[in-house]
Amino acid sequence: MSIREKLLEELETVDGKALIPHFKRGALIFVGSQIDIIDAGVAFATDNKESVAHWLQSGSIWKATKEDNTSLNTQNSFQFLILQPFVLAKTVKTQ
Repeated sequence: MSIREKLLEELETVDGKALIPHFKRGALIFVGSQIDIIDAGVAFATDNKESVAHWLQSGSIWKATKEDNTSLNTQNSFQFLILQPFVLAKTVKTQ
């Protein structure tokens, strides 16, 4: 099974409150709308530092901030992947 296939199987959707513990330990990384969360997960899993650095620099992915923590308490749903020690999350809907 490829890494991509494994991540597709592990991809789940939760409400933001489930991500708060990961935010509190500084491990939550948000994936912007222009990046596929599976592509980001593959980059993290394969230690593709070039892609990750480019996305961080461009703001396409970012470490969760206090402002992002506010969105975790809304009616948003998030796709997420656990890639120890990080958790990648992407907003999938806003009510």
